[in-house]
Amino acid sequence: MSQRNCQILNWNVRGLNDGARRDVVHDLVRDTCSTIICLQETKLAAIDRGVVARTLGNKFLNNFTFLPAEQTRGSILLAASEDYFSLSNITLTRYKITAKITMKADNTQWWITVVYGPQTDADKLLFLQELKDLANPDLDKWSVLGDFNLIYQAEDKNNTNLHRRLMGSFKATIDALRLKELRLNGRRFTWSNGQDNPTLIRIDRVFCTPDWEILFQSCYLHSLPSLMSDHTPLLLQGQLDRETNNYFRLENFWVHMDGFKEAVQMA
Repeated sequence: MSQRNCQILNWNVRGLNDGARRDVVHDLVRDTCSTIICLQETKLAAIDRGVVARTLGNKFLNNFTFLPAEQTRGSILLAASEDYFSLSNITLTRYKITAKITMKADNTQWWITVVYGPQTDADKLLFLQELKDLANPDLDKWSVLGDFNLIYQAEDKNNTNLHRRLMGSFKATIDALRLKELRLNGRRFTWSNGQDNPTLIRIDRVFCTPDWEILFQSCYLHSLPSLMSDHTPLLLQGQLDRETNNYFRLENFWVHMDGFKEAVQMA
């Protein structure tokens, strides 16, 4: 059993209310051989084994959790293939699911947080505070992904209609949690409003800690064609089996850590 089978599919599906939409997701899971599924905006108040079987397949039947929708708005579904992973230590809050993932191949453990960010400015600040409250030394190997409904840099939008204050708050949260964004290949933006002169934004993202990136040194994040949603599906392919790269890479947050300047001076 290979740990190379860590294939994480992240997608805001804009509803799983009918069988046809569930079939589209099922086909994508099958075609990409995805083994960890992170879906946002299912719009379902309850998700049972029947929904999981139709949407994801039988290998996810006993290894899933969900955040219910509020009056058909929102909801998150996190599921993992029973062949390779187990989910435990699951925590649900208003905007996210956090769980520990154990790889059955060698009992390696890491954490995942799947988010669905809110729409209003006031709720966005509450959402960012929820993320900050996750700060914990135990979350060393940690991935945070989903639809954030936020950007932190101007290049993530194709026009100049920017909310600088929220951008700054998002960036401060990323820095406080010492997260790094994984590079998205194949596409610059992940959402479109579908107009003739469209607004394009990158609001679907994947972050990780340095220890998670070391665990999956050859991970690769790329976009997939979107078949039924205005959001782009993202596929994160992670591998453990790779020779170590003998190069030094400076992480931006290091310079803000206590003792950094002193360590550089001593060196």
